[in-house]
Amino acid sequence: MEQPMPDRLSYRDWSARVVHGDLHKAGWRLADLLEKTLATASITTAITTSPTPSAMPSVAASPVATPSPRATLTPKPVTPEPSIITDPVYGNYPLRYKSIIMDWLFTHLYDPPSAKIEWQSEPKRADLPDAKGRKVYGWLVLFSVNARNRFGGYTGRQTHGILIRNGVVVQATGFVYEKR
Repeated sequence: MEQPMPDRLSYRDWSARVVHGDLHKAGWRLADLLEKTLATASITTAITTSPTPSAMPSVAASPVATPSPRATLTPKPVTPEPSIITDPVYGNYPLRYKSIIMDWLFTHLYDPPSAKIEWQSEPKRADLPDAKGRKVYGWLVLFSVNARNRFGGYTGRQTHGILIRNGVVVQATGFVYEKR
């Protein structure tokens, strides 16, 4: 039988938290490495295939820009958040709202791997007051979460809301922030 640690956390829970954190960090490191690799490859390709001055299209000859060989070899910039709805007031509809919220929770919960989440709504246009009482506009997602707190127990199912604007969490409701 496994003995609980002095902080009332079992080895299994502690190791799961460590593994989850390391995997999260590894994902970000891999993404950074891929971005650097693709950027280096596109620069190298652009240098080796750059057109000669005689082959470059004349700007005065055509009002529509003709794509150069470099433009077709350089990868397009990655949009942080694809959208089916673009709204000037509320921002882009967050298609990947679950992953945005999970990443945010990972940095704000005491024990992220212990969180049990129940999604209550799809994103809906909403506005919430900020600390100074001004309205912040975005897409509101409601969910319930039950996670381990710093005392080793669980918080119980609590309903929260996250306001997302253009792929970024701009406001959260129902959270009490604790220092780790």
